[in-house]
Amino acid sequence: MKKTILLAFALLSFVGAVAQNSNASSNYVPTAQNLAAREAFQDQKFGVFLHWGLYSMIGESEWVMTNRNINYKEYPKLAQTFYPSNFNADEWVAAIKAAGA
Repeated sequence: MKKTILLAFALLSFVGAVAQNSNASSNYVPTAQNLAAREAFQDQKFGVFLHWGLYSMIGESEWVMTNRNINYKEYPKLAQTFYPSNFNADEWVAAIKAAGA
């Protein structure tokens, strides 16, 4: 659970940094290392972004409110029952790495 929380914090921090940099994009000059990493990522063509939220409890995608016509005042009630305790983050990471990501 601790690893999951740290991973979530790292992802949120990265997204925040990207959002801040998008405002100053005219001043941004990528380093040679950054450009090389971008090229390698494009060449490898495989990555994983794990989306996991309240909607996963009812087996739907992020568009569950639209697809099932759920009122925006009702949807947050799912948070009261969302307790992700029955999973193993290490197994997830191992499976993703084994798949080549």
